[in-house]
Amino acid sequence: MFWHFYRYRLLTNLKQPQLVFWALIFPLLLAVVFQLTIGGIQTDKPIHGAFVENEAFSESSVYRDIITDVNAADTPLKLKQLSIEEARQALFKNELDGYFVADKGGKLELHVVRSGLEQNVLRSFGTAIEQRWAQIEDLLTANPGRAVQWLTAASQDELAANSTNGEDSETAERVSSNSVSVYFFSLFGMGALFGASFAIHEVEALEANKTPEGQRIRVAPLHHLRLIGSSFLVVLTLLLFCQLVQLAFIIWIQKLVIPLALVPWYLVITLAGTFASAAIGAVLGVFIRKPDLAFGINVGLSLTMSFLAGMMHDGIRYIINTRLPWLSLINPAEQMTDALYSLYYYEDLGRVGRNLLVLVAMGLVLGSIAVLKLRRQRYVHL
Repeated sequence: MFWHFYRYRLLTNLKQPQLVFWALIFPLLLAVVFQLTIGGIQTDKPIHGAFVENEAFSESSVYRDIITDVNAADTPLKLKQLSIEEARQALFKNELDGYFVADKGGKLELHVVRSGLEQNVLRSFGTAIEQRWAQIEDLLTANPGRAVQWLTAASQDELAANSTNGEDSETAERVSSNSVSVYFFSLFGMGALFGASFAIHEVEALEANKTPEGQRIRVAPLHHLRLIGSSFLVVLTLLLFCQLVQLAFIIWIQKLVIPLALVPWYLVITLAGTFASAAIGAVLGVFIRKPDLAFGINVGLSLTMSFLAGMMHDGIRYIINTRLPWLSLINPAEQMTDALYSLYYYEDLGRVGRNLLVLVAMGLVLGSIAVLKLRRQRYVHL
């Protein structure tokens, strides 16, 4: 009876086109839009930039390492160090596309005299340095080579360039394969959260006071906990299927290079994300009596959490992580994005493990609340 109910509910949900659209089709459409717009912005024309030799530049070796490594790589960006007067003269003679002035806090001020693709690339490059400044300083103390490699990889990602680092050609291939992969990773979190609508639909079907379908299910010869477990398994199956389709799409269609050894970790991350999202949908379904209102709230939450996870602008992630870290902690979209991003670029399994722990804990807490609420429901008559 358990599997009969599971198959019945699975087919029922697949016949809900609006749910399938938001959980699967919409994220794939956004991935195509990202690829056609942002992903295609690349250039082979040299981009000339410079760092001004001031006190902050002299006190830190990071900038010199950046200049050395970026110039050694096969990228359009070419950097040099100049005095402030030399930088100004070169800029006005069009020998530079822009120059950076650093302060002791790691902030970079970009000076330009015109606007174009070259200036946008320099601005993205400077933003990448600022966003990773604290991590770079920490890594310089423990492992200077790792810090330079990390920042070089991040800057190459912003430039959509090809790395020629022979020590880690597989990582270089992944970095150069897609200049906006962080945006694609955020789509996984958005798709999972949109898929929480499946859980809302299942809760609606389990409550006899909402639909005639719920009345029929309530009188089925199956224990209440087994009914709930079967419905939850249906939601996990659907969400995991949507996530796997997205993963296959970005690997085979978007050409995002992922080593086979890391694929199991991607599957674990998506499973943890679907678990947390299903629990969120279940909580919305049991505490909000009107299903349409619950669906609307879920869409609003999904868009808001995806925005905070950097889907519209990666700088938002940096602001939230530095100023409101607790908000990142309770955002499942950010936890999924951060886990996928960390695994893809740095293969940092410790950080991925922390993200997974947060997602699983979130799913267990919210899922338990939803199950307890559903179990205690009693009806005078059906």
